[in-house]
Amino acid sequence: MFSKWFSKGEAPAAYPLTAATDVALVWDDKHAIPIPDWTASEPSKAVSDEEQHLHWSHAAASWLNKLAVAFDKRLALYESEDFLLLSALGLRESEVLLDYAQRALKRNLATLEGIASNDGFGKFVIMVLHDEDDYYRYVSEYYPQDGEFSFSGGMYIQNGYGHFVFCKGSMDAMEPTLVHELTHALVGHLPMPAWVNEGLAVNTERRWAPRPPQYKPHELAYMHSKFWHEETMQEFWSGKSYLRPDEGNALSYDLAQRLIELIGKDHKALARFVSKASGEDAGNQAALEELNMPLEELVQHAIGASFVAPDASKWSQGAEKGWF
Repeated sequence: MFSKWFSKGEAPAAYPLTAATDVALVWDDKHAIPIPDWTASEPSKAVSDEEQHLHWSHAAASWLNKLAVAFDKRLALYESEDFLLLSALGLRESEVLLDYAQRALKRNLATLEGIASNDGFGKFVIMVLHDEDDYYRYVSEYYPQDGEFSFSGGMYIQNGYGHFVFCKGSMDAMEPTLVHELTHALVGHLPMPAWVNEGLAVNTERRWAPRPPQYKPHELAYMHSKFWHEETMQEFWSGKSYLRPDEGNALSYDLAQRLIELIGKDHKALARFVSKASGEDAGNQAALEELNMPLEELVQHAIGASFVAPDASKWSQGAEKGWF
């Protein structure tokens, strides 16, 4: 068993875990590193919500303890009230990160009231890996075998037991990414299009952990005017543009943020829109019903240009929702 498990309200900022709980996991042999078959790890009998939460927290910790020795450099495992952290950081840095994660959770839930949800079983899982080699070795286990993909320093993997993965860096670099990825985790229960998901995440990140801007406003305006046309706009609506390895990736995040910022001037309207927005039509029907305008008109307000409406018949793989 763990040296101690905390109930809500009891946990300190971080508590080192020294031994794994005895939770039998079935391992997915398709992977080169330890990843459980989560569908085979359900509790053996009907249990209460509290017992479910404890079961999945213990199962996640057993998984992380196995992962801790799967890389060339060992990782340490810590917990806080709502998080488990598999960490390449030292104890003090891990305490700081977990304390920040707890505060970010409360802020994100308040910022996205009526949209975000903390329902579900098991503690949130954060992994901070030693370097880019370990990071890409791990996240590549969740990528399709073919295709080009953009670089990243962190992501939320909504596969099996959803979890955050980061490459070790400064707190200034990790904090915005954590706020962003935590937003994805808190809205993952909604079948929203990728652009809505990313727009919410970037908006929340810019509110609580802003990064220095990469481009000046007039530079972004020029880039938007040159990049978007009928084909690339359909990629944006489908979600495929978020997997682009070129400037279309950054422009997709920026456009989504602008659209959500516009809608969010009326938070209640935003909540209604998000609750109805579907990846099947990029949220166009929800926009007509809740915003009284089609999405192409919303784009015109955001970047001063008019584009075609979402057309799922032109999406090569149906609703290509990126990682969501």
